[in-house]
Amino acid sequence: MAEDKYNTESTEGLKPVAFWELHKNPILLRYIRSRMRWNGLAAALILTLVLTIFTFVISFNGAIRFSLQSDVNAYRAAFLPVFLIQVVLMMFLGTGSVASGITQEYEDGMVEYQRLTPMSPMAKIVGYVFGLPIREWFLFLVTSFFIGIIVVKGDVPMGSIWRIYSVFFLSIILYHLMALVVVHSMSKKRVAGRVIQMLVLVLYFVFPLLSQFGLVFFEYLTVRPILKENILEYIPRQLSMRRLLDLDGSGTTVPFFDQQLKAWSFSMIIMTSLT
Repeated sequence: MAEDKYNTESTEGLKPVAFWELHKNPILLRYIRSRMRWNGLAAALILTLVLTIFTFVISFNGAIRFSLQSDVNAYRAAFLPVFLIQVVLMMFLGTGSVASGITQEYEDGMVEYQRLTPMSPMAKIVGYVFGLPIREWFLFLVTSFFIGIIVVKGDVPMGSIWRIYSVFFLSIILYHLMALVVVHSMSKKRVAGRVIQMLVLVLYFVFPLLSQFGLVFFEYLTVRPILKENILEYIPRQLSMRRLLDLDGSGTTVPFFDQQLKAWSFSMIIMTSLT
């Protein structure tokens, strides 16, 4: 009886980790231990904090100097600059970390080793997608503190923020999955990191320009249409960042058969289907 009980407990302990059990995912835990060590994290954290605080203060004080009607508008003026830092962190640096990290895994033979483990393919993908850029996810959470101040002090509706960040989260997952696929399909994996970062720049800044010629699909792989639809009315018109990002507020609905879909709905459909 005791032996049967021991065998049962051993079998339960060897059960494969489900993909939603992030706290048990060995790939994720390994990268938390390696990439979240203070020696490597400190410089990135200090640099991110200094840049974010500087951007926040300059945006707020600049808005006050240009005689906006209230402090509420001054806080709202800081949203786009701080959000742009988050985009750079997750889309450019985070995607690069996924590409360079999985390249190193291939060179060390760890990808072949992982194939021998009893983990499901989905659990392995989740471990890599969230584990490789875990430092960028942490820095993203740090900058979210300033977004929280802007939302509270600027009286920005939570519904608008939720729609923006739901699409932003999906786009992060999509781009990081794209990094895994590109590295896996490339023979020269050493250059994969740079190729992925160039692809992100093209997808975010070049392909959306094709919407002027009727190719609007690529624009909905970014958060620009969601910003136009959900946050533009709260951003002061005097803010130069509106013109820099071409947020003119036009085209926030998409014709879909005989329906007119909101930009948020169409982006969620596109990104969910691709993910």
